[in-house]
Amino acid sequence: PTATETATATATPTETATPTATATATPAVGRIEVTAYEDANGNGAREAGEPLLPGAHFDLYRAGEVVGSGVTGGDGRVTFADLPPASYVVVETEPPAGYTRVLGQIALALTAGQTASFDWPHRLMTATPTATPSITPTATPSVHRVWLPLLTH
Repeated sequence: PTATETATATATPTETATPTATATATPAVGRIEVTAYEDANGNGAREAGEPLLPGAHFDLYRAGEVVGSGVTGGDGRVTFADLPPASYVVVETEPPAGYTRVLGQIALALTAGQTASFDWPHRLMTATPTATPSITPTATPSVHRVWLPLLTH
């Protein structure tokens, strides 16, 4: 008998997917955060111990149109989120009760992914004394009665 060659199986390489790095997109939106506080010493900078103020009302404008409104909460903050890059104006429309505003508005250009934060100062209103009216004596008319005897003839 003669020997015959037998075919041997050979492994054929198969294609394997190679992961490709994908860049993470920068968020297309930004946010504006406003913190209302009492500027107790009047220096315009928020310092430790100066209380945060709820109840400040703000409007947010883009191209002259109101695009958001908000009121500061118990933490003294209001946030305008999911804002496309653009120029904005933040306007305080009403200060917290018992306080006067120091700033009227702030204009800014917001870029994609940016968070713009502002501390918004307020001053505590001081009572303006009003004059207490003084009592001025007023003459009271008095009626004098005179009794005359009736004479008969």
